[in-house]
Amino acid sequence: MVEPFLAPVNRSLNIVVLGCGYIGTAFARLAKASGHNVCGVVRSVESRDRLRAEGISAEAVDIYHGDLSVLPKSVDAVVYAASTGGGGPEAYNLAYNIGVKRAIDWAKQVGATTFNFTSSTGVYRQDDGGVVTEDSEVGGAETADAILKGEGAVLSAGFKRARVLRLGGL
Repeated sequence: MVEPFLAPVNRSLNIVVLGCGYIGTAFARLAKASGHNVCGVVRSVESRDRLRAEGISAEAVDIYHGDLSVLPKSVDAVVYAASTGGGGPEAYNLAYNIGVKRAIDWAKQVGATTFNFTSSTGVYRQDDGGVVTEDSEVGGAETADAILKGEGAVLSAGFKRARVLRLGGL
């Protein structure tokens, strides 16, 4: 049975969305509309102000190197939706490996029990237009290997609920 992205609860959750680009912002809007307390984390003050104008709590923090102590101190769920912002293997390693591991450490410090990672179908090796399934071969390229390291870190971190969502073409 596939569990929902965030399991139904009878109370508002405190959710932090690390990376409010296209996917993260859409999730933040839906979670807020569902009655949850949401804090979006973005790179720029302009993006922070855009979220705040929509009524979503937001902070402008570099999640790779910045001070995460400015983020909420009590968190139920984290959605890691940060991206590379373009770039090659170094950017992938920073966003999908180092950044994810830093986010996991912070999430544990603030008591999160759920960690959702928006990964990528870029882990798969098929590029011939063939059918790709969960059993298809993965890795073998620097970018794919960086993503897989982040996925492994999430799934082995010990959260009550940990999910990796391999999104494609976004």
